Amino acid sequence: MFEISESPDGRWQLVADSSGVLHLLDLMFPDEPPWPLTVPGVPGPWARDSSGFSLLTPSGPSFFSLLHGSVPKLSDPSDTIGAC
Repeated sequence: MFEISESPDGRWQLVADSSGVLHLLDLMFPDEPPWPLTVPGVPGPWARDSSGFSLLTPSGPSFFSLLHGSVPKLSDPSDTIGAC
């Protein structure tokens, strides 16, 4: 796996495998397997509060939200993409 970026608070790490598939690691639980992102796209900057990162998908810009206590999800592009 190759590191792409780390969240500002240091908890999350975005990595890519040799096929280019993005995965998300929760560095608070390093023994847990990474979450593969099911949405293809090019990652952009993290939100300053580490709540997620922008993602340029084939359908346009989106925000990948990291809701604490739940599985990360892709938000509606109009939600918070401007917060990054």
